[in-house]
Amino acid sequence: MIPIRLRDHVFYTAFAPYKNPKVAIALILENGGSDGVTAAPVMRKILDHLFDPQADTTQPGQTP
Repeated sequence: MIPIRLRDHVFYTAFAPYKNPKVAIALILENGGSDGVTAAPVMRKILDHLFDPQADTTQPGQTP
């Protein structure tokens, strides 16, 4: 059985840029907790990569 603390899922949406949106993203994290503490950094990394892919220096499997 999955512990209660791991049962919450996160559904997080974003669009960017604010004044003239070019992208809209829906992010679902299974067992990601019940708040944006987990989802917000993931969403930020996705948006950073979309708008400035050259700035992404983290290799897959690494955490910044």
